[in-house]
Amino acid sequence: MWRRGGNASFALARANGAVAMPVTSFNNTPYTFTSTTTTPFTQWRSYAKETAEEESKRKEETRKERVAKGLLELTLSAPHQTPVKEQSVRMVTIPAATGRMGVLAKHVPTIAPLAPGLVSIRSGKEGEKDQHYFISAGFATITPDSVCNITAAEVVPVEQLSPEAAKEGLETFTKKISEASSKEVKAAAEIAVQTYRAMLFAIEHAAKA
Repeated sequence: MWRRGGNASFALARANGAVAMPVTSFNNTPYTFTSTTTTPFTQWRSYAKETAEEESKRKEETRKERVAKGLLELTLSAPHQTPVKEQSVRMVTIPAATGRMGVLAKHVPTIAPLAPGLVSIRSGKEGEKDQHYFISAGFATITPDSVCNITAAEVVPVEQLSPEAAKEGLETFTKKISEASSKEVKAAAEIAVQTYRAMLFAIEHAAKA
């Protein structure tokens, strides 16, 4: 019901399980709306806490079951998309800065910088093909509970890459290295060459898989 209030300040009051909130009408006359069916905020907070605890417990039980099956929880994301989110996989192979690295369940906890290259995901399900993505560098974090999070600036399915465009880019920037007028220009061209070579490797490797 509506009832006339004494001031227009924002305040909350509890009365017989109801929450009252002052509201200003069109002529600036303060009113208070009371809903006798609204749950008190203390009950809402308690409910939210219990729900969060139940969700956390459920996730923990799910992770234990997954690890027992020898599976890894994988998330692959970029700032504008998340192609793979909390997916259970048998193995993921990542382009670590030190070389390609396979990650399985119970892998030693690691934070690994990633070079531009191929991310290959093996689900372990019979008849299901591996997934292949090209990333433009990033980081991989592997936690003690067999969770792997890969974050990159760009993530592209390998089938969307053009081998012709990658070859053209490689030729163009290889030429720019020899023609570079400064160290900065040469360094940028060398990074581009590394990236295009990684693209071609990803395309060729995914085609053979």
